[in-house]
Amino acid sequence: MRPAPSLPGTLLLGNYADLQRDMLGLFVRATRKAGDYVWLRFGPIRMLVINDPEGVRAVLESNAENYPRDATSSALLREFIGDGILSATGEDWRQQREALQPFFVGAKVQAQLEVMRRELGEAMDRWASDAQRSSAPRALDIARATKVVGFTVVGQMLYGYRPSLAEAEHFTGEA
Repeated sequence: MRPAPSLPGTLLLGNYADLQRDMLGLFVRATRKAGDYVWLRFGPIRMLVINDPEGVRAVLESNAENYPRDATSSALLREFIGDGILSATGEDWRQQREALQPFFVGAKVQAQLEVMRRELGEAMDRWASDAQRSSAPRALDIARATKVVGFTVVGQMLYGYRPSLAEAEHFTGEA
């Protein structure tokens, strides 16, 4: 396998300005330009973006012990997505993974996908409606928005309760 390429950025900050401006867009552009494995740099911190399902499986499941996450990269990720399994490390990550494992089997996954599709579809409709009502263009805070959607999805998947938008915003601290 050839080494993963790096996405060019500025001399000092690398891709940090792009990350702040449009995080999701940065990851999409990076994988479209460079493929399923691409290095990004945020100042002195390098991050390997993996967009290949088997590569993701190796890092998160089958060979997780070979891919330790350092505190710096987890802190950077936590800044954008909050606390949780994607930003946890070590024993905290293992405990969260074990707790979530029963929810990722067979028919449960299909049911969960439907919940996720519905909630994301409704959120996208809400964001589009908000944008149309606004007299001037405004940015969508994707970190805030995904926390709210994620809370709503998790409420349904784990507790069978669909929180209202106001409840989700309140409990995620995003009201």
